[in-house]
Amino acid sequence: MDTFYNRIARYTRLASCVVLAMTFLALMVFVGQSHAATVANGQNGQNGQNGQSGQNGQSAPPANNGGAGTCTSMYVNGLALAAGQPANNRVYGELCNPRHGASQTVELLVAGLTYDYQYWDWPSTAQDPQGSQDYSAVRYFTGYYSPAGIGYSTFSIDRIGIGLSSHPVSTDVNMASNTYILHQIVSRLKAGSIGNTKFPRVLLIGHSFGSRVSLTEAATYHDVNGVVLTGALHNQNPNVMTIAPAIEASSDPAFASMNLDSGYLTDGPGSIQAAFYYMPGTYSDPNVIAYNNQIKQTMTVSELVDLKTALTSTLSRQINVPVLLVVGQNDMLSCVNAVNCSSAATVYQEEAPFYSPQAQLQVHVIPNTGHDLNLHYSAHTTYATIMTWALAHVAP
Repeated sequence: MDTFYNRIARYTRLASCVVLAMTFLALMVFVGQSHAATVANGQNGQNGQNGQSGQNGQSAPPANNGGAGTCTSMYVNGLALAAGQPANNRVYGELCNPRHGASQTVELLVAGLTYDYQYWDWPSTAQDPQGSQDYSAVRYFTGYYSPAGIGYSTFSIDRIGIGLSSHPVSTDVNMASNTYILHQIVSRLKAGSIGNTKFPRVLLIGHSFGSRVSLTEAATYHDVNGVVLTGALHNQNPNVMTIAPAIEASSDPAFASMNLDSGYLTDGPGSIQAAFYYMPGTYSDPNVIAYNNQIKQTMTVSELVDLKTALTSTLSRQINVPVLLVVGQNDMLSCVNAVNCSSAATVYQEEAPFYSPQAQLQVHVIPNTGHDLNLHYSAHTTYATIMTWALAHVAP
């Protein structure tokens, strides 16, 4: 007899089967999504400090799509600090393409000391006196603001010893290792082993110490098609370390758990605003400065020593491709007590002897702007200057 209790038992078994089936389906969807995310985000990273430990399933974090057509985050593995050394380091990067697809030229974006890839794709959450402010160079360079969508593919990286990239012992993080790492990335971009896209041309765009590294790479290896140097001249305010004192990174709570040696440094209290920004509240946003303090990165003693040497180097005369210099008129590091940045002509007079005729040197000075050109209200003036020059010298 089909009693009440028999019917309850049947309904219970049926419900159990339904729940089991739904659980299995959800699991399959989750596995599929996880696999897709791993593929989209590039290679799984090796999570050792130098990329040497076993794989733990950590993949690159999702890319911040700065309004470009597509952005993919990835690790570039198997990098050596110097020729003949073990290829056991990795560099984190974000590859973004215009909405119409990859260009023939890729802009390799290299940030300065204590900055990671976000310098080139800064969150656009602040407000300037005229309304919404967009600080993303990636968005601009990939053609987001171009009605025809004309733009360049970009690859913005965390340099070695920065952010999500490997952190070797600090003495190995210097100008030479930065340059050799950058050279390997240039080679891989041209070979098509980054993002499965072969880029026939590479345009280096650096900022501050990233400009020095870009300059050295171009002068040494002659494998790029153009160089844009921002926030970097062959002279420097002699009071830099007084204006922007550094502290051991291990003493900062943000880096305390990373087991960095004492040669790793970071910005001391107040350094970021004093050194990198001009007139907060008028020409730069205090909210941007606050966020900058939250996400600041590291530098090394060796990098600072090499930077001082680079200031007087004539290596830049070996560059045989077009060069653009862009500097903020009120750059506390490059202009104040260093170079007369009142006009492009005065800066050109100072810098021209350091470049060959093949460099076809051009100089632009951005008014009312400090060292961090990308993070002032004038950012789009800087980006338009670079974009106009790039389109004239290195076609997308």
